[in-house]
Amino acid sequence: MMRFMLLFSRQGKLRLQKWYTATAERDKKKMVRELMQIVLARKPKMCSFLEWRDLKIVYKRYASLYFCCAVEEQDNELITLEVIHRFVELLDKYFGSVSHTSEDVCHCSRCGADTDPPDQSTTDTAGWGVDSSYHPAVDGLF
Repeated sequence: MMRFMLLFSRQGKLRLQKWYTATAERDKKKMVRELMQIVLARKPKMCSFLEWRDLKIVYKRYASLYFCCAVEEQDNELITLEVIHRFVELLDKYFGSVSHTSEDVCHCSRCGADTDPPDQSTTDTAGWGVDSSYHPAVDGLF
């Protein structure tokens, strides 16, 4: 079972978090800080799986964002990588090629084309640019 999912930038700025178990806010902050330090310190050629506390951490870097999932020890790491990949595909389909820049805006970087930063009224608290119209693709995200 997945315990939580984190998205953070290479600079260590948390962009999105989703917790699937009840955890105190103080513990969440401590866990996020500790896990970001561990993942960001790893070399690009290192394995994307690691054991941390009583969990397996599976992460993947897409552009300048790290997608990081914590799963239980008996869970399959490759399935978790597939879940991350499917989530990224869904984000790409809805938002366009999603990556995060140091200016705290979303832009298209896969093909090198920049778009205008999102309007402040259309940016949610996680830093993702979203338009005000509802889209059914995001129905099952969380």
